Amino acid sequence: MIQANGLLVRAFERDDTATVVRLLDADFTWIDAHGVLRSKEEVLQGLPPIAAAAGAGADKSGAGGDLPAGKSAATHKPASGIWSDAKVTEHTYGTAGVILVARGKTHILRVWVKRPAGWRLLHINEINQLAQAPAGDAAVPSEAGVVTPCVNPCKSVPFTPPTPAEQAALSSWQAMETGSAVRDMDAWGREVTDDCLIVDSAGSDPLSKADRMAKTLKQKENGVRTNEAVPLVMARMFDFGDTVMMVSEHQPYSGKPYWATRLWSNRDGHYQMFISFHTSIEDVPAFALSGQLPDK
Repeated sequence: MIQANGLLVRAFERDDTATVVRLLDADFTWIDAHGVLRSKEEVLQGLPPIAAAAGAGADKSGAGGDLPAGKSAATHKPASGIWSDAKVTEHTYGTAGVILVARGKTHILRVWVKRPAGWRLLHINEINQLAQAPAGDAAVPSEAGVVTPCVNPCKSVPFTPPTPAEQAALSSWQAMETGSAVRDMDAWGREVTDDCLIVDSAGSDPLSKADRMAKTLKQKENGVRTNEAVPLVMARMFDFGDTVMMVSEHQPYSGKPYWATRLWSNRDGHYQMFISFHTSIEDVPAFALSGQLPDK
């Protein structure tokens, strides 16, 4: 997986379309730092045709800094993550694996899957976090001050996972969100691994499990009213056996919608979340669903 990852990021840097085509999974999706989700076909539109790319041997690596802004869908490509000062970690879970790249406020998640032909990149989620913490230091910034009964996602969601592993992961997530909605951090924590990583584009720093629990409990102690369970709009899940991934869209009660990438691992028969990346969709207006709800 590490070797395939190295080949792919350099192929993007050099516009090596043939290698990119070979290493991207057929179900590949990519969420960039602006909240734009693209398929494999859409990403390949930003690369030169294979015949033209074959003769282009120039090495364009070394493009450091934060993720590029303001590029069109036809030209924007995933950030390479080839930075000398970046922190890179990798974890393999059977036929699935993740590579995490962190540099300053930039965070990149790559999810790989082992196919019969070798490792293929299934998903990318890129995030640029805020320079400073948002006001109120809320665990879920967009939901501060929102109070409403949690129906979606706690009790019902517009999605039915097809496999037993996906069903178990979704049930675990709903139990986690139910705990989050009432700020029962013991219930929430049972569904999350101790080494869980949470990265939100509405926050300024990654959160650990302990960080997330502490923020919520602090709000609770201070009497801050909030609902931390954000409704689900749509989802797609991937079953790797003891590892499950969900890519989903959520609409906060107040604010912009966002994409989420979550991964669960089967720990002794219990699926627990170990990664959660949330990327706001920038090019849409904020939506005040909270103003349409009765005050209960």
